[in-house]
Amino acid sequence: TAGYERRYCYTQQTITERQNECAFRQSGVDLYELPLALPYAFVVSESVLTNNPTHLRLDQVKPANVLLYQQDSIVINATSTTNDRQFLVVQESNFPGWQVTLNDFVVPHVTVPTIYYGNQTIGLIAIPIIKGDHTFELHFDPPGLSTGILVFGGTLLVIFLYLKPRRKQKSPA
Repeated sequence: TAGYERRYCYTQQTITERQNECAFRQSGVDLYELPLALPYAFVVSESVLTNNPTHLRLDQVKPANVLLYQQDSIVINATSTTNDRQFLVVQESNFPGWQVTLNDFVVPHVTVPTIYYGNQTIGLIAIPIIKGDHTFELHFDPPGLSTGILVFGGTLLVIFLYLKPRRKQKSPA
């Protein structure tokens, strides 16, 4: 099974069973393409996704088109050709702070479980998608960042005022 793998891997040792997959070799380092790895963003049916999300295969998904990928901002075009319930899965950790919009409307998203850590589910972003061609915008705004910046700035101001040299008052003579 391919699962959630990276598209490429590198090693300093030649992997004989993957010799045909070697995409680049230089200075004793081999770069292998993993042809069965899932794309960065893809559309998959709910039934396939819920049955065994950690063992998805490339032949079960339809790749989506990533239009923009920048730090904290991603734009993806995805197409659903069926009336069955489907999801756009993006291989980004679904940390608090992700917001998904479609035509300037906030769209709910869920977590596709990939790892269970105690009672916490860690996973990828999954967005429900209906039949048609859609362009989704994903933005990441870490919760508490603005508050943290204000507290930091206030702390610097207090330190500056405390360390500021005071004028000596002239004593009456």
